[in-house]
Amino acid sequence: MDLSRLECCSVQEITCTSQMSPEYVLDYICERYTRTLWDMGETSRKWRRFPGYFIFTGLIKNKAYNVDEVRCSTSQIKLAKYIQKNRLGRITTVRANYNRENEPEHLVKVWLWSPAPKTLQKWYLKRHPDVKYQGETY
Repeated sequence: MDLSRLECCSVQEITCTSQMSPEYVLDYICERYTRTLWDMGETSRKWRRFPGYFIFTGLIKNKAYNVDEVRCSTSQIKLAKYIQKNRLGRITTVRANYNRENEPEHLVKVWLWSPAPKTLQKWYLKRHPDVKYQGETY
């Protein structure tokens, strides 16, 4: 998995998540947006500010084989549903469209996530009670 900054610094692209659970992806993002502080020999973390948006995409159908590519899109669909179910921000999507440039037989969907930082941080700390954080940065 990776996070890639787009030309606009307020948008990060979430990539390479096809075999990952929503919890794993969100843990990765939360860990990426913390800073490690060294305090008296102990490691603690401090939150950095999240970007305004994350974008992720998924292959919905491969027209060349006339079958749904469930393995490719399942993790992105699950991620969007998990974010909505846990109220970790707002998800917006557009109608799926064919990739006209490189793979014209691939039907692709795009999701735009505007994270709710306070809720996301609470979610993370509940899952990881052993992690020590100093202060809050939103």
